[in-house]
Amino acid sequence: ATVIVAVTIITITVAGCTIQTKTTPSDSTRLQGITVQGTGVAFVVPDVVKINLLVTVLADSSEAALDQVATVAKAVRGTLSDKGVDEKDITSQSVSVAPEYEYLQSGQKLIGYRASQYFEVIVKKADSAGDILDAVVAAGGNDLQVTGATPVVMDSSKGATMARKQAVESARAKAESYAKLVGVKLGDVEYLTEL
Repeated sequence: ATVIVAVTIITITVAGCTIQTKTTPSDSTRLQGITVQGTGVAFVVPDVVKINLLVTVLADSSEAALDQVATVAKAVRGTLSDKGVDEKDITSQSVSVAPEYEYLQSGQKLIGYRASQYFEVIVKKADSAGDILDAVVAAGGNDLQVTGATPVVMDSSKGATMARKQAVESARAKAESYAKLVGVKLGDVEYLTEL
Protein backbone atom coordinates (compact mmCIF):
# COMPACT_ATOMS: atom_id res chain seq x y z
CA ALA A 1 0.00 0.00 0.00
CA THR A 2 1.08 3.57 -0.58
CA VAL A 3 0.42 6.66 1.48
CA ILE A 4 0.77 10.40 0.90
CA VAL A 5 3.97 11.40 2.64
CA ALA A 6 4.11 15.05 1.62
CA VAL A 7 1.90 17.70 0.11
CA THR A 8 3.90 20.82 -0.62
CA ILE A 9 2.50 24.14 -1.76
CA ILE A 10 5.14 26.50 -3.14
CA THR A 11 4.55 30.20 -3.79
CA ILE A 12 7.07 31.91 -6.04
CA THR A 13 7.43 35.42 -7.36
CA VAL A 14 9.28 35.73 -10.66
CA ALA A 15 10.79 39.12 -11.53
CA GLY A 16 11.46 40.93 -14.77
CA CYS A 17 7.91 41.77 -15.87
CA THR A 18 6.84 45.28 -16.89
CA ILE A 19 3.38 46.31 -18.12
CA GLN A 20 2.57 49.81 -19.53
CA THR A 21 -1.04 50.97 -19.24
CA LYS A 22 -2.72 52.92 -22.07
CA THR A 23 -3.80 56.01 -20.13
CA THR A 24 -1.26 58.78 -20.45
CA PRO A 25 2.43 58.66 -21.33
CA SER A 26 3.37 59.54 -17.78
CA ASP A 27 0.95 57.14 -16.13
CA SER A 28 2.42 53.66 -16.00
CA THR A 29 2.19 50.69 -13.73
CA ARG A 30 5.23 48.57 -13.17
CA LEU A 31 4.56 44.95 -12.29
CA GLN A 32 7.37 43.76 -10.05
CA GLY A 33 6.69 40.10 -10.65
CA ILE A 34 4.22 37.32 -11.25
CA THR A 35 3.22 35.41 -8.12
CA VAL A 36 1.84 31.89 -8.50
CA GLN A 37 1.37 28.74 -6.44
CA GLY A 38 2.29 25.17 -7.30
CA THR A 39 1.36 21.97 -5.51
CA GLY A 40 3.36 18.75 -5.33
CA VAL A 41 2.21 15.42 -3.92
CA ALA A 42 4.43 12.40 -3.24
CA PHE A 43 3.21 8.84 -2.66
CA VAL A 44 5.54 6.39 -0.92
CA VAL A 45 5.41 2.87 0.52
CA PRO A 46 5.50 2.78 4.37
CA ASP A 47 8.81 1.46 5.61
CA VAL A 48 7.82 0.39 9.15
CA VAL A 49 4.76 -0.82 11.05
CA LYS A 50 3.83 0.61 14.43
CA ILE A 51 2.08 -1.94 16.67
CA ASN A 52 0.24 -1.01 19.87
CA LEU A 53 -0.21 -3.75 22.48
CA LEU A 54 -2.08 -3.91 25.77
CA VAL A 55 -1.43 -6.53 28.43
CA THR A 56 -4.31 -6.54 30.90
CA VAL A 57 -5.01 -8.96 33.79
CA LEU A 58 -7.73 -9.17 36.45
CA ALA A 59 -6.66 -10.76 39.76
CA ASP A 60 -7.70 -10.94 43.41
CA SER A 61 -5.11 -8.38 44.56
CA SER A 62 -3.18 -5.53 42.98
CA GLU A 63 0.11 -7.34 43.65
CA ALA A 64 -1.08 -10.49 41.90
CA ALA A 65 -2.40 -8.49 38.95
CA LEU A 66 0.90 -6.64 38.53
CA ASP A 67 2.88 -9.87 38.82
CA GLN A 68 0.80 -11.55 36.13
CA VAL A 69 1.08 -8.53 33.84
CA ALA A 70 4.86 -8.57 34.30
CA THR A 71 4.96 -12.26 33.40
CA VAL A 72 2.94 -11.82 30.22
CA ALA A 73 4.88 -8.67 29.27
CA LYS A 74 8.15 -10.56 29.67
CA ALA A 75 6.87 -13.32 27.37
CA VAL A 76 5.78 -10.75 24.78
CA ARG A 77 9.14 -8.97 24.90
CA GLY A 78 10.96 -12.27 24.58
CA THR A 79 8.93 -13.19 21.50
CA LEU A 80 9.58 -9.81 19.92
CA SER A 81 13.29 -10.21 20.58
CA ASP A 82 13.26 -13.70 19.06
CA LYS A 83 11.63 -12.24 15.96
CA GLY A 84 14.43 -9.72 15.54
CA VAL A 85 12.80 -6.61 17.04
CA ASP A 86 15.42 -4.44 18.75
CA GLU A 87 14.89 -3.67 22.44
CA LYS A 88 15.00 0.08 21.74
CA ASP A 89 12.02 -0.35 19.39
CA ILE A 90 9.85 -1.70 22.23
CA THR A 91 8.51 1.10 24.44
CA SER A 92 6.40 0.71 27.58
CA GLN A 93 3.88 3.55 27.41
CA SER A 94 2.32 3.10 30.85
CA VAL A 95 1.60 0.66 33.69
CA SER A 96 -1.52 0.94 35.84
CA VAL A 97 -3.52 -0.96 38.46
CA ALA A 98 -6.96 -0.17 39.84
CA PRO A 99 -9.87 -1.89 41.55
CA GLU A 100 -12.60 -3.19 39.26
CA TYR A 101 -16.24 -3.30 40.28
CA GLU A 102 -19.43 -4.98 39.16
CA TYR A 103 -22.37 -2.60 39.35
CA LEU A 104 -25.61 -4.07 40.68
CA GLN A 105 -28.97 -2.60 41.60
CA SER A 106 -28.02 -2.97 45.24
CA GLY A 107 -24.70 -1.19 44.72
CA GLN A 108 -21.20 -1.96 43.54
CA LYS A 109 -19.25 -5.13 44.22
CA LEU A 110 -15.48 -5.42 44.11
CA ILE A 111 -14.54 -8.22 41.69
CA GLY A 112 -10.76 -7.77 41.70
CA TYR A 113 -7.89 -5.57 40.61
CA ARG A 114 -7.00 -4.90 37.00
CA ALA A 115 -3.41 -4.22 36.01
CA SER A 116 -2.48 -3.05 32.54
CA GLN A 117 0.67 -2.31 30.59
CA TYR A 118 0.76 -0.58 27.21
CA PHE A 119 3.47 -1.15 24.62
CA GLU A 120 4.41 0.54 21.39
CA VAL A 121 6.48 -1.60 19.04
CA ILE A 122 8.22 -0.45 15.86
CA VAL A 123 8.68 -3.24 13.30
CA LYS A 124 11.32 -1.99 10.87
CA LYS A 125 10.82 -4.86 8.43
CA ALA A 126 7.26 -4.07 7.40
CA ASP A 127 6.78 -7.31 5.47
CA SER A 128 7.40 -9.34 8.65
CA ALA A 129 4.77 -7.51 10.75
CA GLY A 130 2.07 -10.14 10.19
CA ASP A 131 4.29 -13.00 11.34
CA ILE A 132 5.40 -11.01 14.37
CA LEU A 133 1.81 -10.22 15.32
CA ASP A 134 0.84 -13.89 15.15
CA ALA A 135 3.74 -14.86 17.41
CA VAL A 136 3.03 -12.09 19.92
CA VAL A 137 -0.67 -12.99 20.16
CA ALA A 138 0.28 -16.62 20.80
CA ALA A 139 2.73 -15.56 23.53
CA GLY A 140 0.31 -13.19 25.26
CA GLY A 141 -2.76 -15.36 25.01
CA ASN A 142 -6.04 -14.02 26.38
CA ASP A 143 -4.21 -11.40 28.44
CA LEU A 144 -2.96 -9.55 25.36
CA GLN A 145 -4.86 -7.15 23.12
CA VAL A 146 -3.59 -5.70 19.85
CA THR A 147 -5.01 -2.18 19.86
CA GLY A 148 -3.44 -1.03 16.62
CA ALA A 149 -1.14 -1.92 13.71
CA THR A 150 -0.36 1.05 11.50
CA PRO A 151 1.97 1.33 8.47
CA VAL A 152 4.20 4.37 8.98
CA VAL A 153 6.73 6.29 6.90
CA MET A 154 9.72 6.94 9.14
CA ASP A 155 11.96 8.59 6.54
CA SER A 156 9.90 11.13 4.61
CA SER A 157 12.83 13.14 3.24
CA LYS A 158 12.77 11.61 -0.27
CA GLY A 159 9.02 12.06 -0.55
CA ALA A 160 9.26 15.68 0.60
CA THR A 161 11.97 16.37 -1.98
CA MET A 162 9.82 14.87 -4.74
CA ALA A 163 6.83 16.97 -3.66
CA ARG A 164 8.91 20.16 -3.63
CA LYS A 165 10.25 19.44 -7.13
CA GLN A 166 6.73 18.94 -8.47
CA ALA A 167 5.48 22.10 -6.74
CA VAL A 168 8.28 24.27 -8.13
CA GLU A 169 7.83 22.87 -11.66
CA SER A 170 4.08 23.49 -11.45
CA ALA A 171 4.54 27.06 -10.20
CA ARG A 172 7.15 27.82 -12.87
CA ALA A 173 4.87 26.51 -15.63
CA LYS A 174 2.02 28.72 -14.40
CA ALA A 175 4.29 31.77 -14.29
CA GLU A 176 5.49 31.12 -17.85
CA SER A 177 1.90 30.76 -19.02
CA TYR A 178 0.88 34.09 -17.47
CA ALA A 179 3.98 35.82 -18.84
CA LYS A 180 3.13 34.62 -22.35
CA LEU A 181 -0.46 35.83 -22.01
CA VAL A 182 0.58 39.35 -21.04
CA GLY A 183 3.53 39.49 -23.42
CA VAL A 184 6.45 39.74 -21.01
CA LYS A 185 9.54 37.67 -20.26
CA LEU A 186 10.28 36.02 -16.96
CA GLY A 187 13.34 36.88 -14.93
CA ASP A 188 14.87 35.07 -11.97
CA VAL A 189 12.88 33.80 -9.01
CA GLU A 190 12.71 36.62 -6.47
CA TYR A 191 10.83 34.97 -3.64
CA LEU A 192 9.79 31.43 -2.68
CA THR A 193 7.74 30.23 0.28
CA GLU A 194 6.62 26.75 1.35
CA LEU A 195 3.31 26.21 3.10
